[in-house]
Amino acid sequence: DDLLNGSKPTVRVGVAAPAAAARVLQSLPGVESIQSNGSSILVKGVESQVIMSHLLQHNIIPTELTAQKSDLESLFMDVTAP
Repeated sequence: DDLLNGSKPTVRVGVAAPAAAARVLQSLPGVESIQSNGSSILVKGVESQVIMSHLLQHNIIPTELTAQKSDLESLFMDVTAP
């Protein structure tokens, strides 16, 4: 449980223009990765409140912000990644 709670947050962000949001979020300190997932993007490394604030500062209004729970497989991949 402690390992799962200590892992980096992953947030699903729904926006009208995912490519533009991804470009804006790449400049946000702490972002480890951004993955496109259709009409949404997955942002790893920062909390949802930080993502929301950064997007709003760039006039991008998210339609969804959902924190994703880490599972054991994701944790294993994070710990064993080179």
